[in-house]
Formats: sequence, structure tokens, C-alpha cells
Amino acid sequence: MKTKIKRITFFSASIIFLLMFPLTGNAALDFKLVGTYGGSFNDVKVEGKYAYIGGNNGLVILDISNTSSPELVSHYNTSSPVNKVFAVDGIVYLAAGEEGIFIVDATKPSKPKLLSSYNTHGFALDVFVTGNKAYVASGGGGLVIVDVKKPSKPRKISTFRKSSTACGIYVADGIAYISAGYGGLVLADVSDPSDPDLITTYSGWGNYDYINNAFVSGDTVYATGRDSGLAIADISSGTYVSTLSSVALSLKAEAVSVSGDKAYVAAGEAGIAVIDVSDPYSPSVLGVYETKGRAHSVFASGNTVFVADKERGFIIISAVGLEALPILGTAASGGEVLEIEVVGSKAYSASGSGGLEIFDISNSSSPLLLGTYKPSHSVTGLHVKGGYAYLALGRLEIVDITTPDSPVLNGQLDMEGYPLDVYVSGTKAYVASSTGGLHIVDVSNPYVPDLLGTYDMTGYSSSATDVVAVNDIAYVVSEYEGLSIIDVSNPTSPQLLSQFTDYCGNYQSLYVEGNTAYVVSQNLYYPYCSTGLLIIDVSDPSEPELLGVYFTNSATDIHVKDSVAYISGTQEGITMLDVSDSTSPKLLRSSSITSNDIFVADSKAYVASGSEGLNIIDLNGGGSPLLISSNPSSGYALGIDVSDSKAYVCGGDSGLKIIDVSSPQLPQFLGSEDSVYALGVDISDSTAYIASGDEGISVVDVSTPSSPSVLSTLDTDGFANGIFVSGPTAYVADGEGGLVIIDVSTPSGPQLLSSIVTDIYAVDVHVSGTTAYLADIDSSVIAIDVSNLSSPIILGAYEGVPARGVFADGTTLFIAAGHAGLVIVDVSEPAAPELITSINTEGNADDVIVSENVAYVADMDGGIAAIDVKKPASPKLLAVYDTDGDAVNVCVAGSNVFVADGEGGVKILEAVKKKKSKKSYHSDNTGKNKNKK
Repeated sequence: MKTKIKRITFFSASIIFLLMFPLTGNAALDFKLVGTYGGSFNDVKVEGKYAYIGGNNGLVILDISNTSSPELVSHYNTSSPVNKVFAVDGIVYLAAGEEGIFIVDATKPSKPKLLSSYNTHGFALDVFVTGNKAYVASGGGGLVIVDVKKPSKPRKISTFRKSSTACGIYVADGIAYISAGYGGLVLADVSDPSDPDLITTYSGWGNYDYINNAFVSGDTVYATGRDSGLAIADISSGTYVSTLSSVALSLKAEAVSVSGDKAYVAAGEAGIAVIDVSDPYSPSVLGVYETKGRAHSVFASGNTVFVADKERGFIIISAVGLEALPILGTAASGGEVLEIEVVGSKAYSASGSGGLEIFDISNSSSPLLLGTYKPSHSVTGLHVKGGYAYLALGRLEIVDITTPDSPVLNGQLDMEGYPLDVYVSGTKAYVASSTGGLHIVDVSNPYVPDLLGTYDMTGYSSSATDVVAVNDIAYVVSEYEGLSIIDVSNPTSPQLLSQFTDYCGNYQSLYVEGNTAYVVSQNLYYPYCSTGLLIIDVSDPSEPELLGVYFTNSATDIHVKDSVAYISGTQEGITMLDVSDSTSPKLLRSSSITSNDIFVADSKAYVASGSEGLNIIDLNGGGSPLLISSNPSSGYALGIDVSDSKAYVCGGDSGLKIIDVSSPQLPQFLGSEDSVYALGVDISDSTAYIASGDEGISVVDVSTPSSPSVLSTLDTDGFANGIFVSGPTAYVADGEGGLVIIDVSTPSGPQLLSSIVTDIYAVDVHVSGTTAYLADIDSSVIAIDVSNLSSPIILGAYEGVPARGVFADGTTLFIAAGHAGLVIVDVSEPAAPELITSINTEGNADDVIVSENVAYVADMDGGIAAIDVKKPASPKLLAVYDTDGDAVNVCVAGSNVFVADGEGGVKILEAVKKKKSKKSYHSDNTGKNKNKK
């Protein structure tokens, strides 16, 4: 049953700050970092049989001698996140932000030890080591060159600053290639490291992109632009950088690695793009491996690709067998092939001055020219329907093609402007005319076509380039007016319904399928303008709405088939996109074959390749990148529970991970269930009960940790943020859905018992005895009598604080109250809760658990606070630990405290007794105390 109630206020917390304890006192504990797990993986390098991975929790070393089953060797914790890694002869150099660089001896990989550190007095973002010199890209501190001949005693040689930032570094043949963000790629002569000298600066795509990484192979540099993709440039002169080509990925390109004739680009949420660079003037995307996380760094060795993914961990991919899409056949043309259509076993090409050409393509490897029709003008547009070819060539001509070896003109019609394209639907031809707009022609008699009406698009904004008509609606694209949607139900008087355009326009072609228009635009001379694909919802023709965008280097035409968009281009060739999700088109692969037009049929692409004639491409060829193995040991930690030496970690979209913490110094991944959305978890009898947001709850069998499986799910009306299980009953904090009570006595078939809808937003729940305490993120905790599970009753509410987490211990309620810190309330009478006191915390209190008279508060950016609550009226701060991430959830098992630290992964801490100090303190993960005001 559901009950809607009004909030009942028994106590106001308006005097909370009069009773609040400050964050001072004698600290009796110190947190010691025991182990870490997860967090974001930021970089990977491979040397020999070991992979060295840098992340938010330091350095992870894996044995990859068996790439199908990498083994964790060791973990070295650092006091700052590791941005980049470089390994030479077992010595590992870590770029660690404001801490500078750490130099770690990993010659015994199972026991890495710190040799030294060096503060670059900037923000170390990348490091490259060669010739006993470490080159550190140090953000605003520029390039810092350090002598590491004795790794235990690094010594600064020089600093080079010629841009606002240095975010990446690669050194080859005495030249440093500095990725300088919006400052481009800076080349410096470092043959004399004590006196580096500027050579030149390369802007890549222009001064509007952020170059973040570079890789040098021979005389070629490969540079990634955060917003554009990959630029390939010639550096053979040593003093000048000349662009050879670029690959527009429309992705967040983060890093690049080159091995052999392939470049591998880490492209964020899109995954890893594999690019054929055997011809650096004409690269093509061979495939994209979607990591389902955020691919941040890549290292390639041969055809094996090692990936550091911020959410999915360490991934190994094989690129064996990847090759360019094979060309099945070609056919020369008498002119420049501008447009192509396929009907059955015949291909029809509009070949400019070559006229209309008809090919027999029944044998793809050997297309045969059957016949040609050569009019007096160059053919620019073509549509084939019902035994006729309709040609746009400055006028409309209708050609009988029933006898392919001798096509014959039947009728023609001159009209205003210069017809560029034509589309036929029913007995009407729709003609897009430069300087003439849209013409509607009756072609029921092909010998005597008759103009019915015109939609005038004359003037500067007049160049109509393509047209499609569906169900009495004509869709027309033009260079300056974008997409015009025109009602042609009355062909003698067409009426504009709407127009859609971005800032630049210059729309070239379109394809309409269902309620979606796919439009390609090309702005080659305006770098701030969009070139590529726009996906537009036209379900309401009077109000078209942009759904998604994908940028390419060039775009001339589009064909859509089976949720794949094929885009032709005169510069970049053919781009293939997955458009099954219109809001987020994804790159599949590309072909370097440049083209004016493309038509797809029967797993083949028929390409109008200009003066190169007709090309037929096998779309099933070329292979695809394959997963070898993955170690999902990174990612966000949003919730955690520990049972029987196993930690169950909620990762949101990445699901539930199970970690062996029997040896907390070296946590080991056991298994994961990726199909569930996981925000919070409670473990009971080998079953994980998971708060799954708008999916309700998920019940997962974890009796076999290596292969957990979903037993059941149950949808709730709200958004399941938190869950508490007691015996056969689950209590769910369900956002606007209030409190939901579920019978889980049969985990494979949970049953809703009741729910009580309040006017709060429930984010956490804790049950003590027969009372459930429901935390409201805005302003209260509600006490609910659950003695009758089918009919819960509101008892009272404690108001005035934003309750993010709640824990009940007997008659005392502990509230993690955001910026209000830890609030302690007497609930001996749940109907009339009374404030005992509160104590401030440094961050934003998000969760709390009490164990042996100590309250452990997950304090977001404030880390973890331990507070003595043996006397609830006079709490005392014991310790604070800065976790580096955002501590959002905490649990205690034995002597260890487990923290879900957001992007920082899982931190495992031990509370160690220490001598009392008269000053408040803040403990960081180097073990050093820092005085704080």
C-alpha cells in the first residue's frame, strides 16, 4: 500500500550552530593507509612482461606474460594521483601532479620501493625518459629537464617555458615535442639539455583545438587534439612541421600510440580507434573497440594494444587481421562520377560530362559498362525509378532505361535556376535548383513533364543542393538556409513549414528515414563551423529538433542502412557511424577512398569516386579489434559493503565488483556483474541487494564470487538510492518514491510489501528495531514505524539539516548532514526526536557508520573523519584522512575501514592509536601531519 503524508515537524534545528562543536580537540587516532583498489587508471606503459599502470591510487604492476590472464604483482601507493608513467630497465617514473615526479625501483616487481622524488614546482602531467634525462611536462611550470643518472638523487638541469602549459611530452633525436594544449605542439631542441631552444610551433588543426598528446615514429609525428582527432605531420626537415593528413574522430582524443603501420587513439567514451597509417597522406579507421568506459591512455606493441580505462580498468585488445575495407571491383568512367544509384544488378552513375552510365554489377569484381546516355550538359543529379532515370543537368531530363544498352531520352523540362538534384515520388519529381528553389513536376507522362509549382528560394540563400520527398513533405537542403521542410500536399502552392540551420549552414545532402533526417554539411574554409553529420528529429515537421552531431573533415553525401550511416567525403573518404542511438552517433570505421556519393546495398558500398570512376567496397571485410582480456580494477566507487573478507563495490554504470580483501595490502579482483546499475549495496547470505537507481533494486547471487549472476530485479516508482536489508526484508530509500519495503525471503522473486510516499527525496535508510529512519537530502530525517511491514506509519521527523546518510545505534541517531557535519539526535522517543549536539567536519558529510563508539564519517572532499561518540553529548574528533577522492560511503570490518572514494576507488584504512596532540591535524596518505587552521 502507499500512503501520502504531510511532513510533521517535532523539532527545529535552527539552533544547531549554537550547539555545534568545532573541528578541534585532542586526536587519539591516526589513519594508516593499508591498501587501495580501483580509482581511475590514467596511463599504461609496458616493458618486458610487465605492465605499469598509473592511476589515482598510485602504481599498479601486472604480469602480462599471459595476455589472456594478467596477474596482479604489486601496488605502490602514492600521495597524489599518477597522471603518466614511464618505465626504463625496471625503474618507473611517475608524473604525480603537484608532487612532481616519483622514481620507483621496480626491479623486484613484487616489492616496488621509492628511490626518490623531485618537485618540479609546477603540476607534473607527463614524463619521458631517455639518455639519463627525465623530461617532465609540468603544466604551467613548462618543460622541466631532470638528470636521473642516479635515480636516487635527481637533479634539475633546466626549465623551458614557451607556452601557457605543457601537458604532454615525447622526445626523439634531440627534439622535445611538447603538447601545449591550445598553444599547439611546441618543438624544442634539447640536444643541449642545459639550454633548450625553441624550434617551431605547430598548431595542428588551427588555433582552436587542444593538443594533449604526441607520438613520434620516424619522420612523422602523430598528435591528438582533444576536440578534433588525430593530426599526422611530417617532421623530416627538423625545423618545420608540415601536415600530411588528419582523422576527424568527433571524439575526445586523449592519447596516441603507433606500432607498425597502425595508430591507436584512446578516444574517451568511444574507446580505442585503430587507424591505418601505412599511407600517412590517406589514413583510414580500421575499427573502433568500445571499452564501455573512458579510454584514457594506450600503449601498442605489435598488434597487441594495452589500454588504461578510467572506468573499466586495464584492457588488452588484439588488432590482428585488421585491414582496410577491400575493394571488390572498379569501373572507369567517361567523366567525373558525381552520383550513384543501384537497382537490382545494375548501377547508374551521374558522371558529369560523361552523362548517364549504366553498369552490370552482377559480378562485383568486374563491373561491365552496358550503355551510356550523353546529354548536352553535365549530369549532377540522378534518381532511378520505374524504368526511368531522372537527370538533373541544368534542366530535368527523363531517360528510358528499360533497354540498358541503349537508353533513350523521352522528355525534358527547362525551369528557373539550375537544377542540381532530383527525387521522384509517385508521379511527381521534386527538383532542387540552384538559384531557383524547389520545383514540383508532374511526370505521369514522361514524354511531357509539366511544372506544377515552385517554392521560391531565390537570392543569396538560394542554392538548393538536395531534396527528398516523403508523404507530401519535401525536405530540401541548401548551402545557406540549411534544411527547409515544405508542405507539398498542394503541389501548385507549396508552403514552408519550418527551417533548421546551425550558424554556418552549407548543407550538402540528406537522407530521410522514418521521423529522422540525416543531413551532412561541409564547411572546409570555416574551422569554427560544423562539417559532418547532423541528425534531426522531424516527427513534427513544423518544429525540427537536433538530436545528435558527428564531425568529420569532409562530407558530401549520406546513405543510411540498418542503423549505420555511410558518409562520403572528398577529403577523408568514407565514414561509417552507428546511429542506432540518434543522440550519440559512434564511429565504426572509415575508408580512405574519397568520394562524392555513396549507395549501400547487399553489404556492398557503391562509391562515386569522381575521376577514379566507380568503386565497389566489401563492407563485411577488414576484420574488427578483439578483446584479449580485461582487468576491471578501476572506476568509481559509489557504495561499498564488506562480508567474509570480500568487498562489494558499486560502480554506477560499471555495475558491482567483488574484491578479495583477505590481504588488504593487495586487494584482488574476483568477479563483477556489469549488467546492473549499482549505487548502494547490502550483503546478506551470499546475496547482494543493490539499489539500482531508476531500475529499482537488483538481486545478485554472489555465492560464486568469480561469476556473480542476477537473480531478479524489482522496479520501484522512484529512484533507488540506498538499501538496507534485515532478515527477509529490504528497505529502500527511493528518492521521490519515499520508503519502499520489499519481501526478499525468496531472492529470485522479491515482492513489494508496501511503500510510503513522503514529500522528501529519500537518499538513505537505516532500520533499528521496528523503526526505519529515512534520510532526506534536502532537510530532514523521518522516523517510520515498520512493525507492520504492510502498513508503515510516520512517527515523526527531525528537520533543519540536509540528511545525506543516517545510522541508528540504539536510541541515538547519527546524521551525515552535508556542510552541517555530523548531527547527533536522541530518538528514544522516535515521535519526538531531540538534538543532542553536532560537530563540524571539514568537507561535506555524506555517510556515517558507528563502530565501537567511533563514528566514521565519509566527508566527500574532506576525506574520512573518525569521531569519538562514546559520550554523544560531547563528541571528539579523533582523526581525519584525506582520501584524495570524494568519500561517499564507508563501512567497517574488523580493524579496517573501507571507503568508497568516488573517482579515487576504494581506500582501506586502519585506525592506529597515537599520542594526543594539542593541535587539530590533517593526515595525508604519506603519513605526514599537516597543521590546519
